[in-house]
Amino acid sequence: ADLFIPEKYFAEVINRIETENIEDFRSFLGSFSQSVDFKESKFFQNAQHIETIFGGVRSVEQILQRLDIQLKLEPTNTFLQDLNQRFQINSPLALKATFKLFNEVRDNVISMEQLCHDDWYIHRTAMFHFSRNGREGLASMLKGSKMRNVRPEWQPQTLEEVQPEIIEEFFDFYSRYEKEPLLS
Repeated sequence: ADLFIPEKYFAEVINRIETENIEDFRSFLGSFSQSVDFKESKFFQNAQHIETIFGGVRSVEQILQRLDIQLKLEPTNTFLQDLNQRFQINSPLALKATFKLFNEVRDNVISMEQLCHDDWYIHRTAMFHFSRNGREGLASMLKGSKMRNVRPEWQPQTLEEVQPEIIEEFFDFYSRYEKEPLLS
């Protein structure tokens, strides 16, 4: 991760992703990026936790197991608490779809830039086409929202319900409707 986009640009970035056909996603994100001292970043400060939780995992469930162990060891760690909260409110389908993309990056099937591009569309697709209330899903993710950290009624509701055939169906749906307007 060599780009840092300040939170004040998030709304504009999201709006432009939704309304423009962005050919060079890395350059697009770079236009919002600002320099940051890497040693001051959350990533650097929590590199050991990140490696412990995400290093060499083969499933989202394994990530959550490792995160749970770390939280038991350090229950007051705000980084771990925030990470856990994000996992708990996120769409189980989007989590597994993003994990599939990370595996494709690891296996050199797609680039990290493609993952960043696709990840936004995957979460958007999960929120608006696979949840009972897409606006609730979006609000649960945005800082400053009254609904932030409120778990929407996702479909499927749990990681266990997200079977491989559902992931395949999702990517088929996603590939057909990837550029569809957000609130169609």
